[in-house]
Amino acid sequence: MALIVCPTTVVNASIERVWAVLTDPDSYQHWADAELVRASPPGRVREGQVLDFRTRELGVAFRVRMDVGKPEPPRLLPLRVHMPFGIVNDEHITLAPLDPVHTRVTLN
Repeated sequence: MALIVCPTTVVNASIERVWAVLTDPDSYQHWADAELVRASPPGRVREGQVLDFRTRELGVAFRVRMDVGKPEPPRLLPLRVHMPFGIVNDEHITLAPLDPVHTRVTLN
């Protein structure tokens, strides 16, 4: 039996503001518990870009790589996340405006 979990939250920000944060690799360190090492090519998140991060747990540094799929602004950001120990996660960050100042964010 498979267990599928799709964390969802409501953010007190417009969909445009949430999208701006999601597509700025430098902002990830503020919400993803990871330090950006390199964005290749540099700049805002776009299809084909590779984001390299470093995260720490119990004093040990781990590398995490995100390969950016084809974004659908401002609603969908697909990422293939390569985590430690060979774990690969196909992540889709989905945004839905609830009103002008609230956005539902779902990770799945």
